[in-house]
Amino acid sequence: MDDLADVDALTYLRPFLDVVRSSDASGPITGIALQAINKFILYGLIQEDTIGGQGAVNAVAQAASKCKFESSSSSDDETTLMQLLELVENTVRCSAGRMLTGYSVWEACQTCYRISDMPRASHLLRATADAALSHVILTLFTRLPAMALHEKHSEEQVRSQGTTPAARAGPSVPTSRPGLKRNGPVLSPAVATTGPSTKSVDS
Repeated sequence: MDDLADVDALTYLRPFLDVVRSSDASGPITGIALQAINKFILYGLIQEDTIGGQGAVNAVAQAASKCKFESSSSSDDETTLMQLLELVENTVRCSAGRMLTGYSVWEACQTCYRISDMPRASHLLRATADAALSHVILTLFTRLPAMALHEKHSEEQVRSQGTTPAARAGPSVPTSRPGLKRNGPVLSPAVATTGPSTKSVDS
């Protein structure tokens, strides 16, 4: 295999995603994994026409929302969280971000909000999280016309085939979204009973 374009994107992303989700990794190690994933996105290795691109971009978004790492110093922790915010923003704004599910987009927004809402977050970290959330929302609004056009074409195609959208969609899926825990353990150092403290964006 001579070209990454011939490989399913999840194949080379999975080891880094495992590190991002692991509570055993330190903040700096998690930061390196976040940077590596970010480079895959920025260098165009995850696009709409990439093999397994849709699964890969959604896996990145989900891993970011479940990011955990062993807490060390406050400066190292905040550096890692800023790298996480950069990844979340680039995941939504890249071309493959159009393939994110509604739930993945919701998790991206929630991750930014959780970091901004950290009790001990510095002003810089809060400002970075607020800016990332603003950029994510702005990106979504700029894509609304294309989304509406795509939906219109899909409806026209369904009508031309003589079936209703509901019949083609199958059973309905619950649309409720998880609640936001403002006072829970989210992004607060949680002292484990048998291990070191960790930071997590998992609700």
